[in-house]
Parts: sequence; C-alpha cells; structure tokens
Amino acid sequence: YDYYSISASFKPGRAFSLSLSPSFSKSYNQTQYITETSMGDQPRYILATLDENIVMMSVRVNYNITPELTLQYWGQPFLATINYKDFKRVTNPHAGSFTDRFHTFTPGEISYNSAEQNFYVDENQDGTNDYSFSDPRSNYDQFLSNFVVRWEYRPGSTIYLVWSQSRDY
Repeated sequence: YDYYSISASFKPGRAFSLSLSPSFSKSYNQTQYITETSMGDQPRYILATLDENIVMMSVRVNYNITPELTLQYWGQPFLATINYKDFKRVTNPHAGSFTDRFHTFTPGEISYNSAEQNFYVDENQDGTNDYSFSDPRSNYDQFLSNFVVRWEYRPGSTIYLVWSQSRDY
C-alpha cells in the first residue's frame, strides 16, 4: 500500500481561507477474495490479484462574514480504478508454501465474455465450462460535499445549518 499526499493552505485576507489537499494511493494484493462458486458439489473460492489506484482532492473554504457568522464548504472528488488479474482458485489454504495455496488459471482454463461481463472457467479442460463468475473490475467515482452556515447568536449558543451531498457515478 502506497499513499502520497500534499496540502496547501491560503489565507488572502482575515475573513477568507482556502486549503487544497490532493492525494494518491495505490494498493496491491495477490490474494483478493472475489467470490465463492461450486463445481458439482465442491466449493470453489476464487481469488485474484488486486491493483487499485485512488485519486482524491479535498477542498476546504472558510469565509467569516462576521466573527459570529461563518460559511464553510468542504468538497472531495474521489476517483478509483479497481483492476483484477491472475484469477485463481484456492486449492490448499494451509499449505506451507504461499504458491501451493492456490492454482492460477491458465488461458486455456479461463475465458471472458465481454457482452455478459462474465468469466467462464473450464477447470478440467474438457471443452465445457464448469462454472462462471461476474467480472469484478470496476471504476468508482464519487463526489462528497458539505456546506455549513454557523451563527453564534449569543455567546455559547450556536445554530448550524448543514447541507450534505454524496454523488456516485
């Protein structure tokens, strides 16, 4: 897992401030669980190598109209690409050697149907698909935001008006 971030803040006047915090993360996992299926009455646990990249940017804006009345905005676009490769099935989860715990499907054992977005596995390579599973690969885009109006109408007494939004694409 790698994570990189930087932050910058600007305060061009007494009443206004702006901060930007872009970040990037990358994660990699050789044994990401995908699904459970079966071949006959035998369960099959499907794993894959996960390669995930996430880019996001936090934006925060504060504006003090008066010391008692402030406007605050926070927004964050979030973009993730989630790729899977090297699909495999668990063969011996307690094996001493890591590579003996699973079998990675060969090109002759696994095929992909893009119209159906399914992977088909012919485990015994007899020309008939033994089982299938949905394509787990995806992109995930989200935008989060909050807007707050804060009014301290009397010392120690505050009213907040909050608007929050989350959009998934």
